[in-house]
Amino acid sequence: MICGRREEVLKGTVAQWMTSGGKASYVVCDIRLPDKVDAMFNEIWLDRPLDGLVNNAAGNFIARTETLSPRAFDSVLNIVLHGSAYCTPAAGKRWIEGNHR
Repeated sequence: MICGRREEVLKGTVAQWMTSGGKASYVVCDIRLPDKVDAMFNEIWLDRPLDGLVNNAAGNFIARTETLSPRAFDSVLNIVLHGSAYCTPAAGKRWIEGNHR
């Protein structure tokens, strides 16, 4: 299961995995938004619980760090830090509630 904001990218990635003999599916989600994250995990859990979670989202700018504005830093942190902080407890609380091991 993968997620991201751009459905075409997700579709392409899933197609690559499937043609290589793997199994994959996706959910479109902007992990910067906690209500969207919760809705995504609800959708995933309708099928079955995840067995693990990898927080691998990233946001970056092709620019020298010292030239980035506070708004640019906020954009990166909203994806990398806040997105991880929203996804981790969203999965964790469902694992605890379901006694998933």
